[in-house]
This record gives sequence, structure tokens and C-alpha cells, in this order.
Amino acid sequence: MENLEIFEKACKYFSDNISEFKEILSEKIPTLNDKDWEFDKGSTKVFKADETGRKKRCKTGIAYRLKIELTEADAETVWDNFNIFFEKTYTADIERVSGRYKKTDLK
Repeated sequence: MENLEIFEKACKYFSDNISEFKEILSEKIPTLNDKDWEFDKGSTKVFKADETGRKKRCKTGIAYRLKIELTEADAETVWDNFNIFFEKTYTADIERVSGRYKKTDLK
């Protein structure tokens, strides 16, 4: 496993996981295959320095989007594959900032 304490490596790891998951869904659900997915690379937020002088960063809004109607069975397939895929990754271990950040927290 790569060192996910390094911000850039953690961002790449998470982005790669999302891309791989999108490909898995596209293979398993025919209505998602060969569609024009929209990708949003997200944005990076930088917080003001803490007592040690370090500035925390977080990445928000990384997403793939596709406007399409799914059957109930397809939605269940998405959910089942989500659970299977992400339990094999370190995504659950990524630190999350709960709630909204405050303007005073940003530099």
C-alpha cells in the first residue's frame, strides 16, 4: 500500500478507485456502458496553519456523473458492487472532515 499520509498520493489513490469503480459498473450494467460520463476532478481546500505551522488540505467534489434512469435491479447492482469494491480498498480509512468548513479555517 502506498503512503496515504501524503496528500497527492491519497488523492490519486481515491481518484483511481472511483475510475475503477465506474468501469466495473459500466461492465456490469449494460445501460451504463458507452455513455458520456461527466467527470469532476474536484477542488482542494487549504486550511489555516495549526499550532505546528502545518496546513491541512482536503479534496472535495471528485465525482463521475451520468444522468440515466436505472431499474430497481440495476440500482441494487450498483449498491452491491459499491459494498464489495470499497471494502477491498483503503477508502474507509481516509480522514473525513465532518460538517461544513468555516471561512476562518481557510487561508
